Amino acid sequence: MRVTACTTDAEIFEFLTGANMKKMTKQEFNELKGKSIPLLKKRGFRVWDEVKGGVLILIPGKMYDQIPNGVTLIDINEKKMVFRSGKSDNDVRFGCLAYGFIKKNK
Repeated sequence: MRVTACTTDAEIFEFLTGANMKKMTKQEFNELKGKSIPLLKKRGFRVWDEVKGGVLILIPGKMYDQIPNGVTLIDINEKKMVFRSGKSDNDVRFGCLAYGFIKKNK
């Protein structure tokens, strides 16, 4: 199951408990940016702070193994980073990694 496909409460629970975790493609990962903030929060994402042009959304720690290599992310200090599985920090605080993506204001 991929996080982008989770729509029902049962699917979201299955995702959050780590069942059927698969690596996402860059396209699937980028589709997360188009999801609503309430839906992202329900899936374990967290709004960190407002940044230029939008809000920084932190990625749930359980998604670490799903994040595609080479995707550009933003850390909590608003610095760009390229994700590398096994090399990028996997420390989880309050359920999330210390990096994520910017959800642009509409």
